[in-house]
Amino acid sequence: MTERLLTLELKLCPFCGSEAKLIDLNPHDLGGQNAGISRPAVACRGPGTCGAVISHRSKHATITAWNTRYE
Repeated sequence: MTERLLTLELKLCPFCGSEAKLIDLNPHDLGGQNAGISRPAVACRGPGTCGAVISHRSKHATITAWNTRYE
């Protein structure tokens, strides 16, 4: 599955159009109780970021969810 992840590119932020980045999100950093357990997340990384973040249990699910657009 790692090879498959390498071929998935992140789309631009659906809210502000800035670039996005795959990160490890630690719920403790956000005031959560599961300190030390990180999850993959995609976050908007543009200048003056809009704050958009999405997280799922796997990197593939996280990237797929971020890249999903409804018209």
